[in-house]
Amino acid sequence: MCVEYVNDDDDDDAGNFPCLRAYFHLERRLRAYILTTYLPSFLVVLLSWLSFWIDLESAPARTSLSILTILTITTQSSGLLRSMPAGSFTKAIDVWMATCLVFVFGAFIEYSIVNTLARRQKAKTIRDGSAIAGLLSATAAATLPLQPAASTSAALALGAKPKRVRNTPCSKEKEATKLFAITFSNLNRFSKFFHC
Repeated sequence: MCVEYVNDDDDDDAGNFPCLRAYFHLERRLRAYILTTYLPSFLVVLLSWLSFWIDLESAPARTSLSILTILTITTQSSGLLRSMPAGSFTKAIDVWMATCLVFVFGAFIEYSIVNTLARRQKAKTIRDGSAIAGLLSATAAATLPLQPAASTSAALALGAKPKRVRNTPCSKEKEATKLFAITFSNLNRFSKFFHC
């Protein structure tokens, strides 16, 4: 802060009067926000992505991790709103916290979609397996006594290649993991455009 005593040299009809002029140099202290808000929320988003590497069959672990990260981001955001002055405009930190919440919630939705796809595929495999087993048992009774595992291994021994399944839930989850990482890194790269 700089304060100086000056004379008003304006050429007006009011005259020449002494003035007190003050200059304020304001500077943002970003380190406090980085350490208390940006870094913890970034780590919570990364923590929510750990659910991508947890086994698909362990639903309690993935669900509890997802709900915990959603609650953490929500608590962090509400604590931040209480500590800052009220304003009718959107701040960069509001955009950041909303984006983190969207990514954490997206990881939870991703698991729900992958879990549904896995259950459908499992049910289809069971239906197809029982139909094939029924067909094999009907033909086995008429011709040769082959077991389903024996027929599969016999087909592989004859040089038949096993089918490669491409659109499995695991492949969808790998694609989602890459999509989340690329999108969030691009958001971090272009977040300077959100600052006013």
